[in-house]
Amino acid sequence: MKLLGDMYAAGIGGLPKDNAAALIFRLKAEKGNEAVQKHVVELDKIGNVLVAQGNLAEALNSFRDSLASLKHFAKADPDNAGWQHDLSVFHERIGDVLWDQGNLPAALDSYKAMHAIRERLAAAEPGDVEWQRGLAASYGRVAEVEARPGARDQALSGFRNGRDILVRLKAQSTDDAQLPKDLAWFESQISSLSASR
Repeated sequence: MKLLGDMYAAGIGGLPKDNAAALIFRLKAEKGNEAVQKHVVELDKIGNVLVAQGNLAEALNSFRDSLASLKHFAKADPDNAGWQHDLSVFHERIGDVLWDQGNLPAALDSYKAMHAIRERLAAAEPGDVEWQRGLAASYGRVAEVEARPGARDQALSGFRNGRDILVRLKAQSTDDAQLPKDLAWFESQISSLSASR
């Protein structure tokens, strides 16, 4: 995608926020929502490459620029589950980078924002397995951070909530090979946290 190439060549982290947003708005005007969503996936890949290279500051800028641009579309179309999901992903990416930088309070804020979106998505479509899995994962992310600074009761509750969602999903579908692994992770976190109380 040419706009993505232009953005990457210019050094995404070095672009002013309004330029990154302008590229996304131009793409929407020219190609529509589907093109923007594909572009957002590409921006996510760039941020992930920056993380892999250890360039956390630039990755954080990339993810924040993308989030800021997406917020406009999500606000204009709040019932669009795709926009909402994308917002939750970028909140998670930002939280991950902040965690890696050692900024746990800010990481927790990002994870809580992700969690709030995923709660809404899961509540709106309780039969959607992916929304339910996303909600379980967000419980785990928030609980991981809460367990570190000492909010152990909240963390334990979060791990249990995530586990309970996966137990329900496992009862509905026995052919998902990842579910037992995810359940084992939650059980391990619960056991470890319970033992340290």
